[in-house]
Amino acid sequence: SLPPIEAPAAMAPQDRWQVATDATTDKDGWQYATDFYKKPARWKAKATVGLCRKRLWRCAYVRLPKLVTPRTIVVQLWELQRRTTIFQTDWRAPFLPHDLMRHRFRWVDMDYNTHPWFLEEGTALASA
Repeated sequence: SLPPIEAPAAMAPQDRWQVATDATTDKDGWQYATDFYKKPARWKAKATVGLCRKRLWRCAYVRLPKLVTPRTIVVQLWELQRRTTIFQTDWRAPFLPHDLMRHRFRWVDMDYNTHPWFLEEGTALASA
């Protein structure tokens, strides 16, 4: 599913939301780790011991009205998920008590905080 955000009235999407993929991700853009670390070195492209996964979504927005030189920003969001147990293959929004205490929700900004454009408060928590 796409990130549940709505841009302010003065911003219009220039593109569609896309998952960022590169050599540090699997084919679907996921990176895996044992917890939701902020340091990139802790994340791997394989799910061998991954209890947590994240992927980066991007979309370009242009400020309205469009000027001769339009002002464009690229909005980036992390999608975070946690595996229910190491013995299962299902993924869902972060659900452990320490996830919620550290504000680890399914949809977060680049610093793992709630993005100001979320449609409503509960959408950041939405399950996979």
